[in-house]
Amino acid sequence: RAALAAQNDQKKVLEHQMQHEDELRKKDKAKEQEQEKKDQEQSEQTKFDEVINVSKDLNDELPRLVDHLKKFTDSTSVYIGKLVQPKKPIKDDDDETAHYDRESDKQILFQYATQETSFIVDKVLKQEQGLTFDVFKDKEPTQQEEEQQEEGDAEQKPKEEEEKLPQYIFVNEVVREPRMHYYKVPRLGSYLAIRLEYDSCMLQA
Repeated sequence: RAALAAQNDQKKVLEHQMQHEDELRKKDKAKEQEQEKKDQEQSEQTKFDEVINVSKDLNDELPRLVDHLKKFTDSTSVYIGKLVQPKKPIKDDDDETAHYDRESDKQILFQYATQETSFIVDKVLKQEQGLTFDVFKDKEPTQQEEEQQEEGDAEQKPKEEEEKLPQYIFVNEVVREPRMHYYKVPRLGSYLAIRLEYDSCMLQA
């Protein structure tokens, strides 16, 4: 009986050791896969940056940008719109800019989108529709920022400019936000609008 008990104990020890080694192999494999994923993402990011850096006109890269953002943010969809003047009917003798309605408020014309939301291309969002236009409103400085500005003026010492994120609006759950505007039946999820400002031409002709 003692020999049988010792044999069973040894078997349990071996099973425990094998299980432990198997768990370690799984962890090592998971770390390896995670590192491979990071390396691949970094490689794709580098390639994207290289394309942007040599682009003569960033407008040409916007279709690439929506796909890039979708992948690297795990978003369900991404689309880009541009602030434009509304258009109006013109006559035969009008000039080439007569179709712009400069007396009306600007609108957002959606020009690029990932495949899932391709239906939004060429659609227009007016200022009174939803909350997206809030992203174009400059934020009021906080009390802390005002105090820092006053201290800076008093010291008269130049400070290094801090990197500022683009202005954005984030809605955690769209179906709970009454100001959201929909083009189709709403679905659960979040919404992020980013104010994107850039010089379209990077190189002089």
